Amino acid sequence: MKITLYQIIPELDNDHLMFRDLQSIRTASNDQVPAELYESVYSGELEIQGLEDAYYIFNIAHPEGYQGRSMSVSDVVELATPDGDSEFFFCDSIGFKKIPFDKKQAMLPIINRDFKQEEKIQCGQFHIVFCGEFGVDTVWCSKIVLTRCRYSQCQLGYKLMYWLPGQDRWCEMTFLSRPKILLAHTGFCSIPESVFFEYPNKNIRKRKFTAFSDENFCAVEQWCREQNVVYEYL
Repeated sequence: MKITLYQIIPELDNDHLMFRDLQSIRTASNDQVPAELYESVYSGELEIQGLEDAYYIFNIAHPEGYQGRSMSVSDVVELATPDGDSEFFFCDSIGFKKIPFDKKQAMLPIINRDFKQEEKIQCGQFHIVFCGEFGVDTVWCSKIVLTRCRYSQCQLGYKLMYWLPGQDRWCEMTFLSRPKILLAHTGFCSIPESVFFEYPNKNIRKRKFTAFSDENFCAVEQWCREQNVVYEYL
């Protein structure tokens, strides 16, 4: 029988849904099982007669090359039907329950797993310094959130969201690896451009350091110390 096993991705489990029963997950997720938080950890043919056989295999006799954890509460099993369709079953605290499950939203086997869950939130009036698409950038913010995210169908990454003062909408960037972010508690003051740029004449602005160099961060640190501005790295 063709079977696929889906498990909650620890890095994305900010609401701690892993190992919780079906009712608890539905209560926390708008009455549905959030397929976008799941990863396909196994897909293949197994000689089984039913779901209890699958439970035994994924706990006692793991298939060769299996990378997932032992099957437990909150896992979802997909069984192929004779007509080529699929049925999905939630591994509950007692037995299995048939559920709707949008497998297109689930991730493929993750190739850069690190089991590091993270969610950092800061509010106030401050500047953040980070390397964006075009090099080091500075943004004045009233709120910042750094959390794990899906970077691609098979890769995890990090999502940076920041709110500009006086705005309800946020800006968003994604990174494959954890970004280096310096947070300077500047209040309403700005980090001057002269920290990063020099001006050979009034018509030319030239970077002091290369766009992605750590020297930019060192320059901000020095400016903060000179101005008695508290700073930290997220």
